[in-house]
Amino acid sequence: MSGTKNAGFRRRMMIGLGLAGVLVLCTALAMPWLKTLYDPAMRQRFTQWVDSLGLWGGAVMMGVQILQIIVAFLPGEPVELAAGALYGGLGGLVFCLGGCVLGSAAAFLLARRFGQPLLRRIFQEKTLARFAFLRDSWKLETVTFLLFLIPGTPKDMLTYLAGTTDIPLTRFLILATFARIPSVITSTYIGSTALTGKWYVTLLLLGLTAAMGLAGILLREKVMNFCRSHSRRARTKDAK
Repeated sequence: MSGTKNAGFRRRMMIGLGLAGVLVLCTALAMPWLKTLYDPAMRQRFTQWVDSLGLWGGAVMMGVQILQIIVAFLPGEPVELAAGALYGGLGGLVFCLGGCVLGSAAAFLLARRFGQPLLRRIFQEKTLARFAFLRDSWKLETVTFLLFLIPGTPKDMLTYLAGTTDIPLTRFLILATFARIPSVITSTYIGSTALTGKWYVTLLLLGLTAAMGLAGILLREKVMNFCRSHSRRARTKDAK
């Protein structure tokens, strides 16, 4: 048994190191483009273009974020990086979280209306089965918050899955939105600091993001087992 645990730990460690390596590689490839933003003239033109969009720019950014959540297969990080570059760390955070609330509400309500048949059409059966315990969790709200807080969990799929549980929409949106803040704010500030040429802050945030991702990979199974234990308690309680 200990050998199996060690093998699983090594596998998660290798996956985490691999993801960290991909992050570093993507940063290195993007660096030539990011350096052009260090030029004051380039930053001024970029800022003027953003200002010319006015409120429509924020509406478009929120629309892209909403679409990213509803479609579920689109990655969210590029949207958050772009929002940070366009509107700053806090401004990007506001637009992204606003889009997350609206997109999550739409996905949640779609799942509540059409149920499991919709989920089976969108997601793989084995992925749904892995998180099926969410529907039977003893402390549903606590488990929901933990799953959304951990980096690397399929949050968009979990949004649909939450729609098939008994959790109220308002409580779900509050929990999911607050749990998303750490990952979203690091991405928006990476975009913002890269635009302003604060490379030391950008690299620090990239390191923090990589560390959070690695920690999430290493701790994910423990948290998942904790959540499954609550599911078992719920079924046992109902059986009595």
